[in-house]
Amino acid sequence: MKDKNIQYIFFLLLFTGLLDFAFGSIYDALYFSEKSRQNDRLIHSVLGTNEDILIFGSSRALHHYNPQIIEDSLGMTCYNVGSGGQNIYYHKALLEATLERYTPKMAILELMSIDFEITPPQWDTEKLGVLLPFARRSAACMNAVLLRGESEQVKLQSAIYPFNSLQYPTLRNNVYPFYNSHHGFIPINRTYDGDLKPKTISKQIVDADKMIALYRFVEICQEKDIELFVFVSPHYVANNNGESVYKEVSKHLHEKFNLNVYNVESNKLFLEHPEYFADPFHLNNKGAKIFTSIVAKELQTER
Repeated sequence: MKDKNIQYIFFLLLFTGLLDFAFGSIYDALYFSEKSRQNDRLIHSVLGTNEDILIFGSSRALHHYNPQIIEDSLGMTCYNVGSGGQNIYYHKALLEATLERYTPKMAILELMSIDFEITPPQWDTEKLGVLLPFARRSAACMNAVLLRGESEQVKLQSAIYPFNSLQYPTLRNNVYPFYNSHHGFIPINRTYDGDLKPKTISKQIVDADKMIALYRFVEICQEKDIELFVFVSPHYVANNNGESVYKEVSKHLHEKFNLNVYNVESNKLFLEHPEYFADPFHLNNKGAKIFTSIVAKELQTER
């Protein structure tokens, strides 16, 4: 009886393993299909870029930088790899994954407070789960995913685990693909109609691990001769005490790397025009065009 139980358990585990491998292989093939590679921003950002200029950052990068304007100004190809809700851990992993394939000539980083301050889990390592499908294809993505916790190494033994909750994008990419015609940029077509909100800068709590990742992002660019430009784009927020959360980190980046942070968060051109915003922290398409033109002019001046 004992031997039969052992055999039963063995065949059950074998069947489960084979089922996991079979479904995992199917999901992998569908997720990375030719249609997906052509139309999915994330897949292109990790595995498909070959542009001269890459734009990194959170949703503020995604919605504020129009690559077409930069291409027209500099005569170089450009792609926006920004991703909503992500921080410096993701940006660094994406840069490293890119360098596994090629070396861009220039990088633009939209700096946000979640890139260097202590934040709740959802603004820390939690969202690195989007890189799970790429963990077996990129050492950089694997290293990033492992920041989510030691259990990820065990979970990744499953072939289907990386594709959990990805049924919809997998189906969409193969049946109703979203074609991004803006070189990765996603414009927001709404206008903010609220008031200029006051904001008092409280004491910062800097995340030492994020600062290490930020420094490493800069070091990698310098080691690979990638021209790096760091920007803080406009906010429709009035700082009561005239301070900026970016002041100290900008100072450190300048002292350590001789790198300037172009901070236009309180630029009057934008504060006097709420119609350039979709909400207090995001520019709409009209504002993005104006801001990207400013960025392009700065890039031309510095080159």
